[in-house]
Amino acid sequence: MRQRKREFSRFHEEIHPMYERLLNNRKEWKALGDEYDAKMKALEEEKKKEEEKMAAQQEPEFSRFHEEIHPMYERLLNNRKEWKALGDEYDAKMKALEEEKKKEEEKMAAQQGSYDKLQWKNSPL
Repeated sequence: MRQRKREFSRFHEEIHPMYERLLNNRKEWKALGDEYDAKMKALEEEKKKEEEKMAAQQEPEFSRFHEEIHPMYERLLNNRKEWKALGDEYDAKMKALEEEKKKEEEKMAAQQGSYDKLQWKNSPL
């Protein structure tokens, strides 16, 4: 057992400086990583502020545009309603004309039928 202990302590003495350098290296890389994360967060915040600024500048322009477009949109909706009403009126007139034509044809057929009966009665055969 003593031999193992001595061997471990010798091994430990050789490994300990490398282990210390590894720990220091990890600390340095962690610090560099934290620094990079901070820079990226600052860039993202700056980009977000710039986007908000651009959005704030565009809002008045959109509202002006909306004020100009809104009356046209309302006229289009009203125009659409008027055309639908005119289309419904036209359909009603056409339906009435078709019914009137149908009644006239039935009347003509009835008169033609009575004329045919009269002709058949008066025929010499």
